[in-house]
Amino acid sequence: MRSIGWSVAALLVVAAQTAPAQDPPGDGMALLSPVTWERLVNSDDEPHNWLMYHGALHGQRFSRLEQINRENVDRLELKWAHQIRQLDRNETTPLVVDGVMFITESPSNVTAVDAATGRAYWRYEHPLPDGIRLCCGRNNRGVAILGETLFMSTNDAHLVAIDARSGSLLWDTEVADHTKGYSKTATSSRWTRRRGRRYGASSSAARRTRRR
Repeated sequence: MRSIGWSVAALLVVAAQTAPAQDPPGDGMALLSPVTWERLVNSDDEPHNWLMYHGALHGQRFSRLEQINRENVDRLELKWAHQIRQLDRNETTPLVVDGVMFITESPSNVTAVDAATGRAYWRYEHPLPDGIRLCCGRNNRGVAILGETLFMSTNDAHLVAIDARSGSLLWDTEVADHTKGYSKTATSSRWTRRRGRRYGASSSAARRTRRR
């Protein structure tokens, strides 16, 4: 089956219902408030944001936004489109935090854009080794956020932390040995507390490809 690249598009209802856009942040610096543990727990109180892979900890993927309804859905228009750079698989769920959308792309990249205009703030591309064996294709299903840090799995079975404001790499750690057939595509979507500290945990283990 041929992999198909998709464009992430934002849809506008009617101009009268659209809130005035704020002044765009400076180049490479996204204006957003830290995503605290309390914000994640109470994410249903922020329907204009999508703070985690499933939208909220209950995992129902239900949006409480009410501007789009049966009476005006036929008036939706294309506002902007984000072109995926590589013609490959795209199975991501973008996060939206205070007007900033974080979109992961194949194979292990992430871009931050203005959710109102599609303007790109920054892009992080994770370097992958040659000859990597992938269990589930050149995929990335999304990032997680805590504070001002994004967490992303990579196809070479690493977990990386990225500054959400600038796109700078904060740290890169190996979860499993990719030379033994391990890769990682899932988003880090579960959080736990231990002795007053918060920890991110992958929602699934690194996957392994059988040797042939």
